[in-house]
Amino acid sequence: MVMKMASYKNFQSDNAKHTKNRLDTRNPEFNPTVSSRGVMESDSFTQNLDKYSNFVSWARFYPDLWWDLITPPTGGIRLDLDQRIYLRCVARFISNYMVFPRGYGKCVSGDTILFTEGGMKEIGSFFDYDESGKERYIVKNIKLVNRFGELESTNAGVYSGKLPTRVILTEEGYELESSLNHPVLVMTDSGEVAWKRTEDILIGDYIVINRNNDKWGKKITLNVDMDSFLDSFGKSSRWKIEKSMCSTPTILTEQLALILGYLVGDGCLTMDNRIIFTSKDEDIISNYINFFSEELNIEVKKKTDIDYYVNGKYVREYFKQLGLEQVDAYRKEIPKVILESPKDFVSSFIRGLFDTDGGLSNTYIEYCTASKKLSKQVQSVLLNFGIVSTRSRKFNKEYKTYSYRITITGKDMDLFYKYIGFSCKRKQDKLVDLCRDIKRNTNKDIIPYQHNLVRAFYNKAKNHNSYLYDKVYHLLKGNNNLTYEKLDHLLNLENVSDTTEYFELKNLSDTNYFYSRVKQINNSENHVYDLSLPETHSFVSNGFVSHNTLLEIMAMVHACIFYPDIEISMTAQTRENAAKLVDEKFREILRFYPMIQNEIQGRPSFSKDSVEIVFTSGARIDVMANAQSSKGARRKRLNVEESNLLNNALFEDVLEPIVNVPRRTIGSLALINPEELNGQINFMTTSGFRGSSEFERNISMLDEMAELKGKIVIGSDWQLAVNYSRGEPRSTILDKKSRLSPTFFAMNYESKWVGASDSALVSINKVIDLRTLKSPELKGDERYIYILSVDVARSLSQNNNKTSISVLKIKKTKDQKISKVSLVNLINLPNGLNFTAQAIEIKKIKKRYGAKVVVVDVNGVGVGLKDELLKETIDPITEESLGCWDTINTEDEPDIVDSEKIVYALMAQGINHDIIVNFIDMVESCKLQLLIKNTENNYEVNDTDYFNNNVLPHVQTDLLLEEVANLKLKQTQNGKYTVEQLTKRVDKDRYSSLVMGLWYIKEFLSKVEEENEDDYMFFMQSGF
Repeated sequence: MVMKMASYKNFQSDNAKHTKNRLDTRNPEFNPTVSSRGVMESDSFTQNLDKYSNFVSWARFYPDLWWDLITPPTGGIRLDLDQRIYLRCVARFISNYMVFPRGYGKCVSGDTILFTEGGMKEIGSFFDYDESGKERYIVKNIKLVNRFGELESTNAGVYSGKLPTRVILTEEGYELESSLNHPVLVMTDSGEVAWKRTEDILIGDYIVINRNNDKWGKKITLNVDMDSFLDSFGKSSRWKIEKSMCSTPTILTEQLALILGYLVGDGCLTMDNRIIFTSKDEDIISNYINFFSEELNIEVKKKTDIDYYVNGKYVREYFKQLGLEQVDAYRKEIPKVILESPKDFVSSFIRGLFDTDGGLSNTYIEYCTASKKLSKQVQSVLLNFGIVSTRSRKFNKEYKTYSYRITITGKDMDLFYKYIGFSCKRKQDKLVDLCRDIKRNTNKDIIPYQHNLVRAFYNKAKNHNSYLYDKVYHLLKGNNNLTYEKLDHLLNLENVSDTTEYFELKNLSDTNYFYSRVKQINNSENHVYDLSLPETHSFVSNGFVSHNTLLEIMAMVHACIFYPDIEISMTAQTRENAAKLVDEKFREILRFYPMIQNEIQGRPSFSKDSVEIVFTSGARIDVMANAQSSKGARRKRLNVEESNLLNNALFEDVLEPIVNVPRRTIGSLALINPEELNGQINFMTTSGFRGSSEFERNISMLDEMAELKGKIVIGSDWQLAVNYSRGEPRSTILDKKSRLSPTFFAMNYESKWVGASDSALVSINKVIDLRTLKSPELKGDERYIYILSVDVARSLSQNNNKTSISVLKIKKTKDQKISKVSLVNLINLPNGLNFTAQAIEIKKIKKRYGAKVVVVDVNGVGVGLKDELLKETIDPITEESLGCWDTINTEDEPDIVDSEKIVYALMAQGINHDIIVNFIDMVESCKLQLLIKNTENNYEVNDTDYFNNNVLPHVQTDLLLEEVANLKLKQTQNGKYTVEQLTKRVDKDRYSSLVMGLWYIKEFLSKVEEENEDDYMFFMQSGF
């Protein structure tokens, strides 16, 4: 016990020494002395060492409360109970096994405008406005404006289908439609900026509107294709004459942007190929006529004193391609070419809009339109200039329609004058007078709920400034809110800049948010989308700041601060995966908890496959791979990410020995603290397959947990997150459960270990070990033999199995024995294809690989596919013949005599036992090779060819493993083997396709090695 206490005190002074040294560097007046024995002499710090030791013990035991302690006034993470339990478990148990489901999306409607490096874009455009109702993930690098007004790159996105939504409308008309769980930044009644879920927002709440955007596009090239338009009319001379007489610019100019603003405002594209424009201002008419005559070489004709038009289908098509569709006033919108253009061009367009449909009163600028979408777009564009406006709706009783009015008041009129203005002289002159004479009304530009902060600031500053009370009187005595004007006065006072309250006020000033009070909330439903920003998890949408969580890295950072010289590694399937995870989450921590920056020594090192974060305590975080390359390394603790992918033999040989060397204290005794979690290994994962080594580890740790050996297994399914309002609504996930593969849903949402543990077809560990192929093959290699094996869908129903095609590559030794059979590609044809279409696809695949044999399951409906393969097939795209095939083993006659014998018509009856036994042998002998689990996510979502060719084969292999894990080996009364599905909802088409091909290879390719002449000749006839 004495030794334990001595170790404990040495252990505590270990942390005290590092903390004292850090304090010394921050406070020049603090100069502790250290004796020759390395023990600190008496001073204020050492006198309070016991208090510090108690604090360290408390912080180590309650990491969640410590994170609460360093949470900044604005920002940070509000931890839920389950998250607090996680952090405390990692701080208290020698080994943790955590099984949690994947995260859930938080989404907004497709017409939500985002501010990007490419201009203003609707979020739905990044998903091609997908409305299929099927959840789809994308990986795309898009730079968006985050909550701090900075550009940040996305790392992923999701389309979540059609979900219940809420439409939030503020008093200024700012509008956001999002899923119920979508977090939005608000000013709370405690005076803090914090996240609040959409369904928890109430009327009267103050929403944060970000006006610090100022991000514009760079695109000025116009994507017009007038030649193709002209070709559609054949040899007609009329259109060629129009083209020769009309010049159509291919580069956007400020003048063209202005004209587009005019036409969206008071223009009209008619059915009789005219573009009509109406205005009574001579300078606007002059601009309009000059552009068409000088830039387009087109005569503008006068219809009435205020109506002008140009005529011709060619010029009308030009403006249509620029984005001016033939729509009524209720469906007008800003052309895409404007939203993605530079600032000056957007300014010209908005100027044209306000010239035509805008005006001025004695106190404000206004703009009116019948189009709801156009009004929302204009308000968002103005916000990009930093201009706050009010959007209101008015009902027209006569026409029973709504019109939308945008007004700009106060100091925002100065910004309008500075960045936009009018080209109409009479309006511009009045704007100048308004900006010169108007009395500014700043009542709307407030920072709510700051009474307590201002009072605390006043109490600290009043002795220095006798007139301060006058500046804050209304705030202290009444119910008035702090305005930015008063805030400027407070920040300009002298001798107060070193107070905490000053920095909080300065932060309010720097963020310069506009706080808009919620006026109306409506329930709705819509197709919703989300983009993930890994650093700040926030993006600006329609001006609202939206949020799109972490814990594992927080626990690692906490340990590094409180355990000097500790070394912790994150391991994953590859170093790249681990590095990406630590990089993203650590940057997020610094963003939410800026005080952590003070604990970092130098600049953290991040690269594609490495991370090194060094702390002032001497502690270090880095990354390693779950691979032999990590063998021999030494660390104090490990966090194993997605451990269900981990090979147990590799873990015992490589990873487990890494933490065999415990951490020693820094004091003179340099002891091992007996109360420290030396050699801690934490496993973080989604669930996997029953019977796997990870499943056995999970069970083993449960037993050790019951025996109080310092280990714990915790986890949850999707319902925990939903109950804490962090996930999608319950109805949405239940809808997914009805649509998704039950195995996929069980592993990724329910944290269930799936598959058969008893009487499993094969050891799932062995199958996982077969995943050694790094990439699929897209075409054949003449040095090897390829065969295709086709399991035919049982019906043409959309809800039934799909036709699955295995592409098998055979490798032989020098003596012609089979060494490896590689599943280099696994292709599933879309549901609903008839046999003719399937035959076309199969013959095209055969041609790509130069396959010698195509094994086809001809049980049941498979006969129909075989018959189509025996006909000549024409490629509908290239119109080339794909050939006519003959069978190897039947008397069926092809349409063309002497066609290539390539189809092996397989009848599984009677040989099913042999097929199963051969598959087990291929797995046990490790002759079979499968594609590795894909971890790449750095590709463009629009590059469908890349996804289909390079990513999808890995996904299909994942699904193959699900099918194998779902099969149970069963013995019939006559001693033969068959397989039984644990759940009928998991298909086995991929499995069937693979095992049929493997059986053919074993039965006929291996016959070459035998002396049976009949079998040898039969094999030679197969084309080998």
